[in-house]
Amino acid sequence: MTTTYSFADVSCTISHPLTGSKTVSGEGIGKILVSYTDELTGSDLAADGSVMITKIASTRGKVSFEIQQTSSLNKWLLAYANAVTNADASYWASASIAIGELFDNGVNTNANEVALVKRPDRSDAQQGDKVTWDFFVGDLEVA
Repeated sequence: MTTTYSFADVSCTISHPLTGSKTVSGEGIGKILVSYTDELTGSDLAADGSVMITKIASTRGKVSFEIQQTSSLNKWLLAYANAVTNADASYWASASIAIGELFDNGVNTNANEVALVKRPDRSDAQQGDKVTWDFFVGDLEVA
């Protein structure tokens, strides 16, 4: 059976109480990267060689957007960054990100307790470029 992937069938919504929501479907985006921070298994080795395995419950992660510097998403994220930087600390990790793959066998990603890691590095040159926005995620669920 053949399956087909299309980035145009990926929808992403970023929301925050201070700035509202921004939904994009591939426009101006080069890549969305979802990664987990923690390993889910740990172990301890005793002097006699016995191994104790530990299940670690963690849903911490990171979402990164590689986007064109002229995209509407980049402009929205700049406004978001300014808003949370100047707001009360209680708003810092109040963002959420929902990513839906709308093709066969696609997955849905829900990121909650989202906070900006840092503003992206940027350059102006003869040719336009991309910028990368990195976000810490306290609760990352992929289904």
